[in-house]
Amino acid sequence: PLRPVTAAADVEKGQAQWGAKGWQPMECLAGTLDGAGHTISGLYYSRAGEDRLGLFSNLEGATVKDLAITTPNKQLLGRDYVGLLAGYGNYNTFTNVQLTLGGSIRGNSQVGALGGLLRYSQFTGCRVTGGTVSGRDHLGGLVGKALAAVLRDCQAAADVKRFGGEVGKDFDSYGGLVGRANWNSTIESCGASGNVTGWDHTGGLVGRFSGTLRNSHASGNVLG
Repeated sequence: PLRPVTAAADVEKGQAQWGAKGWQPMECLAGTLDGAGHTISGLYYSRAGEDRLGLFSNLEGATVKDLAITTPNKQLLGRDYVGLLAGYGNYNTFTNVQLTLGGSIRGNSQVGALGGLLRYSQFTGCRVTGGTVSGRDHLGGLVGKALAAVLRDCQAAADVKRFGGEVGKDFDSYGGLVGRANWNSTIESCGASGNVTGWDHTGGLVGRFSGTLRNSHASGNVLG
């Protein structure tokens, strides 16, 4: 695992991994990434057929706070577990993470602007602005699939759009904020304003949900 990181500048100066396919994700963050108000600009990758994509492939017991990430006016491309910050993770804390999609982020399954599949994690004051999240299933403006999650004061203003797959197959979970939030999750004081186009279990805020929902709203168009 990587050592704890104290500022986004450390990532940019010391651990950048750029190649012909754009950013090569760092393997795992198991410490703290304190952005201290920094912005990581121009994050981009085009890695069709690859899983667990983002700034990091995995987050395990990590804390990420006060960080912004922006993407260019391009399509970020992967397969499963796709996001800007991380593709996959467990037991993480996200506070004041700001994400701006200049274009779109596209994968197959479990795709979101912040992360693809994040379990046992807490999100506070996280925001997504602009762009489109697209894929086959488990798509969310902020997180594709968030299990046993707590989301408070989070907002997403990205469109979510299903593509591909055979009509009638068991594809589901499309939401403006989270595609699927099960395992007794909590969503409180959150909102989504993007348009959502899905299949089964499609919602303006969350597609598939079990847990506690309080003081939250969605205002985009929904088709599913």
